[in-house]
Amino acid sequence: MTQITMRQGLWCHLQHEGHDIAVHCSLWSGKEVVYVDDHPVSEHRNLFRFTGRHALRLNDQDYTLEVEVENPFTYRTEVRLKKGARTVKRESTSMLSRNNSLFKNIAVIAGIAALGAVFGYFAVMLFAG
Repeated sequence: MTQITMRQGLWCHLQHEGHDIAVHCSLWSGKEVVYVDDHPVSEHRNLFRFTGRHALRLNDQDYTLEVEVENPFTYRTEVRLKKGARTVKRESTSMLSRNNSLFKNIAVIAGIAALGAVFGYFAVMLFAG
């Protein structure tokens, strides 16, 4: 199960070999936390890159969990559990989707536009001197 909202961020749950793997990514701070069986095992802050990687060890085997933002405008995000180069589990979600109501999609677009306007305003004020 994967869900993404501006308030709660991205939550993704994967099941693999009897383990519950959960990923939480904050859209505001860029903080990514990976939980295995409800215990935090990896934490990174990822503000300026579109892919975050976390090393995991499950049943004495090494895995990599990747969180990739495929489209920053719709926040289409894919979470992959990899063993070596092979992807063993994959989940993806987007803030804008056909499952959402038109009102929710418009609200998301307006929120992103407002954030861009605020950022742009402060960038101009900072550099215009």
